[in-house]
Amino acid sequence: MAGKEYDVFISYAEPDKALAKTLHDLLAELGLRSFFAREDIGKIMTSGWRKSIFKQGIKKSYCFVPIWTRESLNRTWVVFEAGAAEAIASVHCLCTKVAGITDAEIYTIPNTYDQHHHALFTIQGLKNLLFDINKKLPKEERLHSSKIDHIFVEGSENVSTLVSLASIRWAFIAGNTPEKIKSKPKNVKSSFTKKVKSFLTTLSEKMLENGFSLSACPQVGDVEKVVLKTAQKWISKKPPTYKDVDYEIAGIYPIDRDVRRSKDKIYHDPSKWQEHLIKFRKSYLENKEWLILVGGNQGTLEEYKAVVDLCNEQSVKIKTYPIPCFGGTARSIFEELSKHSTGHLTPCIKCTRKDGACKNIDAIVEKLVGKTSA
Repeated sequence: MAGKEYDVFISYAEPDKALAKTLHDLLAELGLRSFFAREDIGKIMTSGWRKSIFKQGIKKSYCFVPIWTRESLNRTWVVFEAGAAEAIASVHCLCTKVAGITDAEIYTIPNTYDQHHHALFTIQGLKNLLFDINKKLPKEERLHSSKIDHIFVEGSENVSTLVSLASIRWAFIAGNTPEKIKSKPKNVKSSFTKKVKSFLTTLSEKMLENGFSLSACPQVGDVEKVVLKTAQKWISKKPPTYKDVDYEIAGIYPIDRDVRRSKDKIYHDPSKWQEHLIKFRKSYLENKEWLILVGGNQGTLEEYKAVVDLCNEQSVKIKTYPIPCFGGTARSIFEELSKHSTGHLTPCIKCTRKDGACKNIDAIVEKLVGKTSA
């Protein structure tokens, strides 16, 4: 190939390697050469490999394509690569993003404010990216537009896989029966449990239908176990278009409860245990887009505090949606958040029922999904 060695330099975070590899394979299917670190870094590996990536990878590519995800926006090296590419006049930067990443979050990266961000999670967004890459190549090396159209008409597996991977979004649903409800008569507790189950079953199904993968703790039977059982059942019957929607077991209950009570000799140093528990909470919450709270007590509050800490530490924020109508920690957090920002909480702010018989689940899910664009 005359001129430059690569058509595209793909910049990504290691946890997103499957996404980057699929883009690499799609470009290869079109006959385009891309620098994909897992395969090409061996060609330039030296003691000064970081400089080599700049000189032998980015500088020798016509286009620089960063994949902005919750992982890459928090990776210093990916951000550095983006800055390095912007400094080279002969390299065209074409940003991409996955579902759940907003333009505002990408704008926290220097020199990205005036860039269009191609949505890899839509067919049109992916098609626009490929046509834009093609336009940036020297005229004599450009593909005929029909070749790009062909892979979409014929249904390339790389296209469907890439769009599917880029559509994955994660939410952690936390909570349990508030202590005030636990002390109520049996019929009151039974009514509460029934309403929570109905609400969470419907919410979980609608979130899965809209491309969310769900995470929860199976040890919390009245709230989080409902989420996981619903996800497991729904996914077992899912249509092929939802092949990458998933569920995940997370959480640390009842260990956190036992540490707080500190009755077991193993917890002779509760403060040390709390330190470890905070780190563990962050480990399973850091890649989530949403924290959804239902009811809850001290453990639910600690999940929320972990998210607040992560938001102060990361470029990409984890959003919280506390459902107020089941009381507990979620209601307290809702009341506090609604004083400062009404945005995504609007469906619950406008609701007058507050009894758990929710009629606004579709509106809540619409806020969780947010706006998408190609």
